[in-house]
Amino acid sequence: MTTPAQLKDMMKGVQCIVITPFKEDYSLDLEGLKYNLERMISFGAHGMIVGGSLGEFSSMTMEERKLLFKTSVEAVNHRAPVVCCVADSYIERTIELARYAKEIGADGVMSTPPFYAKVPEDGIFNFYKAINDAVDIGIVAYNTGRAGNMMSPKFIERLVDGVPNVVALKQGVRDIEQLEETIYRVGDKITCLCGSEVMAVGCLAMGYKGTTSTNASFMTNIIVDMYNACMANDYAKAREIYYKGWGKYRRLMQDKGGQPSTTKAAMNMLGIPAGPVRMPMVELKDELKAELKGILAEMDIRK
Repeated sequence: MTTPAQLKDMMKGVQCIVITPFKEDYSLDLEGLKYNLERMISFGAHGMIVGGSLGEFSSMTMEERKLLFKTSVEAVNHRAPVVCCVADSYIERTIELARYAKEIGADGVMSTPPFYAKVPEDGIFNFYKAINDAVDIGIVAYNTGRAGNMMSPKFIERLVDGVPNVVALKQGVRDIEQLEETIYRVGDKITCLCGSEVMAVGCLAMGYKGTTSTNASFMTNIIVDMYNACMANDYAKAREIYYKGWGKYRRLMQDKGGQPSTTKAAMNMLGIPAGPVRMPMVELKDELKAELKGILAEMDIRK
């Protein structure tokens, strides 16, 4: 069983935010999930984060989330760390999912703060402390605007000092001063991950130990090559990899298509299991699909 201290050492490199593939009837495509996990491992991805926000957990039942966790843990079979996203605003559901993740042998869990309602810092601290006290498993705290309750670098330091099982952070802010302040305050205490491929090159230069990546669900080799170039201090090569096709893709994804719709559309075009998005997400319109197809043709994506 992976200890929190061991998880801290594992949460480096490219941590894939695993897209959840669905069949045409919107049921879970578990065989497709297994194929995708195998593919990402084969291209050198360092870890898998399963059932995250862009894995569409908010559109799943508790039973589906657990099935996703179990299938992923069994498929990966200790070849890379598997972290299960247990985010929920109701702490009892979060704890239930965290206990299940530990029971099936997941390496850790990830959670945002409670979402939707405005929660004071003491409430966020108590939320993570409750997970810590209920389940002895490593916790990746996820700081994201999607949750509606952002954590300042000063508060993250308080969280890390007061909740011992918080051993890693997915830092989703894009403000360079907050990114730097986070490393200054907790970079020697926990493993800090960049929350987006968009910021990865700069964050890795700043001292972040890795990056999470939704798009590594299909452009695995590109994100891994970019990370490896940074680790070799070849930032000229990292920039070249970033801007070759990826720059255009990012703008379509961010400004027009949205996530996970754009990633799923790309995967479907490339023959990688993804299927449809569940409501309330929407599929890309035909004109965007045509634009996306042209961009993918310019990128060195290995299948």
